[in-house]
Amino acid sequence: MIVRKFIFRAALTAMFLAAPFAQAQNGISAANISVVQVDTNNTVDSVELTETLSINGMNIRGDSNRADYNLQIGSDYSDDVSTGVIISTVAQNGRDNGELTYPGTNYCTSTIDYTRTGGNAGGYFVSIFNAPAGQEYNINVSAAFFPYAKWLGGLARNSGATNGGVNDLFTGSAGIVPGTHFVELGGGKFTVNLTSFGIDSRTNGILLVSHGKNEDNFATSQANSANGTWSVFVKDNGTDSTSTEQDPVAFVYVPRTNNSVVSGKFRGDGTILMFSGTTPKFAITNVGEGEWRLTIPGQTPNSGVLILSTEGGGEQNSDNLVSYET
Repeated sequence: MIVRKFIFRAALTAMFLAAPFAQAQNGISAANISVVQVDTNNTVDSVELTETLSINGMNIRGDSNRADYNLQIGSDYSDDVSTGVIISTVAQNGRDNGELTYPGTNYCTSTIDYTRTGGNAGGYFVSIFNAPAGQEYNINVSAAFFPYAKWLGGLARNSGATNGGVNDLFTGSAGIVPGTHFVELGGGKFTVNLTSFGIDSRTNGILLVSHGKNEDNFATSQANSANGTWSVFVKDNGTDSTSTEQDPVAFVYVPRTNNSVVSGKFRGDGTILMFSGTTPKFAITNVGEGEWRLTIPGQTPNSGVLILSTEGGGEQNSDNLVSYET
């Protein structure tokens, strides 16, 4: 797979879920989703979605439309938000849908959200926005659902869906307490502190993050060298530099001791900074500015789902967009 970042320098976190491991060992549901644009409208007939790979019951629900892709876990979606969190990734390094309004290759960010009322209440969906225009745009995606019973994670959002509002509604794993383990700092900045669980961000694993609202923002994280916590940021995909934006955010912790997934972190020059197990189960090669080739022995892009999460918090990496493709 080729991983692309659109400004060079910084670290990336990644997790690969291979299909044979999913059922008993970790409970993760995941899918690679191919998106065909039928027309430029925003109707249920405007896109055709296909799961090119589905693991552990992640399926496409009906009523998807332009850049809003409805997902469900198993036979029912109404309990998905209460039982786990979804992390999504753009799975195409740019796309040209032949649109006059957005001509040429478009680069995008993905986010997750859920339906609050009506017949689809409680169901997750993935949304895609081009950058820097910040408009809905169809592109391939991947997504993974982490059940709270098996993983430490959460989704923080505003109870009234107020734009820019305080994230006063939190759903997450047992024992994660808002204000203690997830701390809202204001202005789109947060702290995830799992040290009371014996987890040190510098040595114990990676944090995957997603923006948690149907809007043209994305999330980044940073392991804090001073105290073993993570800083998390939400940013508009059309702004440069270190500015952030107050909005919902989702996160999940992936311990390096969990060998049912391949996970790790690498630097812009290709140096592996963290990996699951005792030795790296993946190889990374910097093949050009902002572009890396990721290989996993014994696996192919057709045998599993890749989830990426960009690092932020620095002068050189605060506004990077990340994607990958086969």
